[in-house]
Amino acid sequence: MENSITKLWNKNFIFYIIAFELAQIATSLLLFAIPIYILMATNNPALLGTVMTLSWLPYVLFTPIGGALADRFNKRHIIILFNLLIVVIIGLYIIFTGNVDTLLISIMMLILIIVLQSLQSPSFETAVYYIVPKEKIMKAKAIA
Repeated sequence: MENSITKLWNKNFIFYIIAFELAQIATSLLLFAIPIYILMATNNPALLGTVMTLSWLPYVLFTPIGGALADRFNKRHIIILFNLLIVVIIGLYIIFTGNVDTLLISIMMLILIIVLQSLQSPSFETAVYYIVPKEKIMKAKAIA
């Protein structure tokens, strides 16, 4: 399939950068705030260290699966689906915060968000190859 895009800063690339940066900022804030909440709620640095160490395990386990998904399915649909799932998880967290053990649900939310992000990240990374010209891929990857 021949790519008919001729310039780097086309409409699709601008939307890609905006979506990528907003998703990264939101996820990074959550991945920073949830462990801080766990530390404040328990005052137990050992639990914080254990949760943070174990929360990075899904990146190792699920990123290859996300790569297979990115190869087989529409990248835009994968990105939208996993962003919507993250929103649903955050909404459920807000709903259940007053009704159940907030510490347990915070740990579960942290791990679920990391799983979804690791499944989504290969689609984000490879989408740039379809929206910029071949000769400008290095510049586009440097920007994103």
